[in-house]
Amino acid sequence: MRVFHGSTLVVERPLAGFAKRHLDFGPGFYVTSYREQAVRWARRKAMRTGGQAVVTEYELAGDLSRWRGLEFPVGREWLKFVCACRNGEDAWRGWDWVRGRVADDDVFKTVDACLRGILDEERALAALRYAPANDQFAFLSQEAMDACLSFAGAGTIGEPP
Repeated sequence: MRVFHGSTLVVERPLAGFAKRHLDFGPGFYVTSYREQAVRWARRKAMRTGGQAVVTEYELAGDLSRWRGLEFPVGREWLKFVCACRNGEDAWRGWDWVRGRVADDDVFKTVDACLRGILDEERALAALRYAPANDQFAFLSQEAMDACLSFAGAGTIGEPP
């Protein structure tokens, strides 16, 4: 399966523990199966930090079942996990990889409203059902990533239309 990472650098050998701690699935290396999503991530990072938007491609292969992983559909458990990770809790600890939807800008507003107690879980979950399709795969252990992810190429992305 081909997956993509958006950044301002070509990342031939990613590092699992390099990311910020309070991300959706904890501090890991994030990829997506949606190339356009990686393009958006790369453009956003380039706008914030300068530099050229770059999408790096990888082949996701190997036996993921060898590793401790979680795969979430959007639902109560996903919401609790994302809220815990975004709140600084170590819900990600002990897992090698986590896969599920992205709490992108629109989804994050709903997650944030849930964290603040503005929306209860039921209302937050109802709002999340209408979010556009996306996904993310977070590698949380270097060993699992090295065994399952291999560099396939990279390219720069031009300015948005």
